[in-house]
Amino acid sequence: LALASALLLLWALPGLRIHFVPHHLRYQAAHLNAVKQFLARNVHRTAARTGVLIFVSIAERYAEVVADAGINSKVGQNVWDGVVRDLTAHAGDDRLADGFIKAVES
Repeated sequence: LALASALLLLWALPGLRIHFVPHHLRYQAAHLNAVKQFLARNVHRTAARTGVLIFVSIAERYAEVVADAGINSKVGQNVWDGVVRDLTAHAGDDRLADGFIKAVES
């Protein structure tokens, strides 16, 4: 009965399910989704290969900057890491829109 109740609860509240998935699996799935969106939206098709996708997955509490080769040759990973850090800090303060604005300005 307890197992059936737990399964019913997880089925009825899908937002609760994500808390039972290990962090590394959630982040891996979010990363793959970020790359998929980068390609699906043709961000990689700019003339100078300077496309940048700022990706946020609220459910996984995950953010990533996916950048094309042209811009990655000019901008170091530490810059992208700082953008993600600022974005997640703003999201944690319930100011995600401000975080996106700052990320774009960076």
